[in-house]
Amino acid sequence: YKVWGWKQAIDEYGVYGMKSDNGLNCRSLDLNLPLGFGWYDDNGDLQGTYPFFATRELAKRYYWLFHVYRKEKYGRAGVIKLHAGAAWYPFVAAFVDYRAHGEGANFMSAHFAENLTAPEDFVLGRQHHRFGIPVYLLTKRMGMPFSPNYLYLYAHLFHMDLRAYPDQLRPSGWHWNEKDPYAGHRGGPIGEFAPYHTGRPGVHSTPCPQGISWMLKDDFGCQQAEFLGFWRNQDYVQVGATRAAASLWLHPGQAALFVVSNFHSAPDAIALRLNLARLGLAGQTLRAYDAWTDEDYPLTNDAVHLTIPGGQYRFVRLEPEH
Repeated sequence: YKVWGWKQAIDEYGVYGMKSDNGLNCRSLDLNLPLGFGWYDDNGDLQGTYPFFATRELAKRYYWLFHVYRKEKYGRAGVIKLHAGAAWYPFVAAFVDYRAHGEGANFMSAHFAENLTAPEDFVLGRQHHRFGIPVYLLTKRMGMPFSPNYLYLYAHLFHMDLRAYPDQLRPSGWHWNEKDPYAGHRGGPIGEFAPYHTGRPGVHSTPCPQGISWMLKDDFGCQQAEFLGFWRNQDYVQVGATRAAASLWLHPGQAALFVVSNFHSAPDAIALRLNLARLGLAGQTLRAYDAWTDEDYPLTNDAVHLTIPGGQYRFVRLEPEH
């Protein structure tokens, strides 16, 4: 099913890369009882099986999909990045293109200068370079400016549309086990859905919303629209906030899609002051709404009014009412 899903992503969206974060995972025990990989020992404790051969087979199929199938379809092979999961195992890692190493733990230390080492001597000892796989160091921390979620503030403003997709698989989360601290987190009810990152407990946010970004942009026809970045669209829109920016995609006389980013750490009330004549939308009854959530935004005196939480962005669609 996972390989089929990636094939659909390649066929429908031209995906050219995948990041496997526990998507190739043979270090976690497979505790699936119905399939026979999980079992109870004489003490009644649940035991499992390490899926070494299955993970290697999955890695080989991914490699074929991105390096053979995609190249035949588009004339260009794809790229596979391995982060966690099978990172320690050459018999799996041999089927990826490069390895992302670490999540910044030693860089966050108060004495980080004392802990910095050459890549080949990095504290966790992932020696992939010794068998020919390129490695780069990843630093990540939610409280730091360039966390994965914060990156979207910038990426959408520049019409960056990376056709790669994250993949995570944790075999120990396939069952309900109260002893597993990740069980509810990975496999439990997701509750409310929020495409924008919220960080609120009980809300299943999408911290890497590439897939729904593609659908949103494809629905609007961004590839066929005129893109007007924040550095050259002042004749079309003015942003009434000191630390905010907006870019837009335009089908003149038909519709506009804005991405608005708030660089404040606190919520900010923002007014998008529109030049409707320049947009080709003057003299029409218009609707402004969130392109993801369908929430209506007030449109008064040729300005769209919205409040954006700190460090977040919003997609605003403007079009004639139907």
